[in-house]
Amino acid sequence: MDVTLLTCTPDQTTDLFRRHITALKPSTIGCEHLVFDNRWSGDFNHAREINRASRIARGRFLVTMDDDVIVRGEWLEALLDAQARHGAAVVGGIHRWADERINHTGGWVMWDGRGNHFDDAIDADGCFPYVCSAICLIDLEQVRAWDVAFDEGFRKYFQEVDFCMRVWEHGGLVVSTPACDVYHLVGQAMKSRADHKAVDHADKLRFIDRWMSTGRFASVMQSRQDALRWGTLDQMRAYDSYLRTFERAIATNDLDDLHVARAGITPFLCVGHAKHLARVLDERIAASHAAAA
Repeated sequence: MDVTLLTCTPDQTTDLFRRHITALKPSTIGCEHLVFDNRWSGDFNHAREINRASRIARGRFLVTMDDDVIVRGEWLEALLDAQARHGAAVVGGIHRWADERINHTGGWVMWDGRGNHFDDAIDADGCFPYVCSAICLIDLEQVRAWDVAFDEGFRKYFQEVDFCMRVWEHGGLVVSTPACDVYHLVGQAMKSRADHKAVDHADKLRFIDRWMSTGRFASVMQSRQDALRWGTLDQMRAYDSYLRTFERAIATNDLDDLHVARAGITPFLCVGHAKHLARVLDERIAASHAAAA
């Protein structure tokens, strides 16, 4: 296969890494596999490591993986098939927690620059603003032709959001396929670092400065929104408008306002952030009814 695999890990002696490798072996015979072990280095930079792999990869397709991803089934064939059918530059899939709940089918960006995940099931391939680099296939032939690489100014977070935005900007496609369905145990290494919140905040501000403050994000999403399954500019604006309704309901704690906010969130419940807000509203409504009883 014309595929290079990349696994980034802080420690290849852990049980987690061994589970990752054991699951990979049956489906990746004949693939080049690069393992970058940063040995818990404080200056780990995910974007830099992906770029390093891109430069030395012998395959046309680079599959980026974190060591907390446990693959199953014909995941690699699914990524390659989706790329071939759509001509996509980037392809991702469904990520699940260990208990089978979905944590990611694709990503979108909220109007204030926060990244968020779709966590509903999808039954067909679809285009999303971005997919998670914890496991995704990149067509190096396309991105090299556009001179698109990962921005190493992002240390860990938002690097795939920025990368996918530039793919869209050059006319490429970012696709998620349900045929690739894997376990992703999410953030096992990064969350153990004392500075992970500071890194997240700095990376978010960099994304806002590059894309949101300049209007560049709105321009790209406006020009490509007909291709998107969800996460269009119109949907972003609608959700941002809804958030004012939510904030008013939380501020007043009025039962009528809470019910209005709960009814208004329904169109957005494919998004993890909206599911969280719905739970907050449900708790507020239940507490109001209990107080009135």
